[in-house]
Amino acid sequence: MLNSDAYEKVQKTIIDALDSGRKVHVLGRGDNETDIVVALKELDDPQKQTNFVNCVADVNIPVGEVFTSPVLKNTNGLLHLEKVYLEGFNYKDLKLTFKDGYVTEYTCSNFENEEDNKKYIKENLLFPHDTLPLGEFAIGTNTLAYVISQKYDITDKLPILIVEKMGPHFAVGTRVSLLEKIRLSTMKLMAKKLLQKTMNTL
Repeated sequence: MLNSDAYEKVQKTIIDALDSGRKVHVLGRGDNETDIVVALKELDDPQKQTNFVNCVADVNIPVGEVFTSPVLKNTNGLLHLEKVYLEGFNYKDLKLTFKDGYVTEYTCSNFENEEDNKKYIKENLLFPHDTLPLGEFAIGTNTLAYVISQKYDITDKLPILIVEKMGPHFAVGTRVSLLEKIRLSTMKLMAKKLLQKTMNTL
């Protein structure tokens, strides 16, 4: 069983670093084209306030992640997911462009025809809305889940609640009731390295 107290301490260090800034710039690795700036609320007193929830097993199973609801204004850029399953639907090269926190453009490569790609996203991801806001930005810290998923090549078979704990991820939907959890599969190593670096400083 993972030690929630240990994860809480590590995640507090991550939160302290994040709270020192006004935005988070997320860049994809390799062929991933993600390039998005997530705006954060300005804190009057970062020593006593935070933008992030330190989420361990007492709140959400499995442990652990830090997450926040972004400030929509000035949250801009491209979110690229090379392969992702959402509610049973497979998306290839899903690309969502955000302007002031809302989806303004979208495409994927499931079909040869661009019109069919847009229709697929419209009917299965956005429906019944014309657009959706970026509801959550989070960093999963569960390196054990990551190592096991890589060792046995089972990432695409795991429940989203486990997958999201393995690295940076976003939720698209209302900030009260999140509609879809999506992750940046190509950035899991970034979270792993961040966690290892943080643990080395404790």
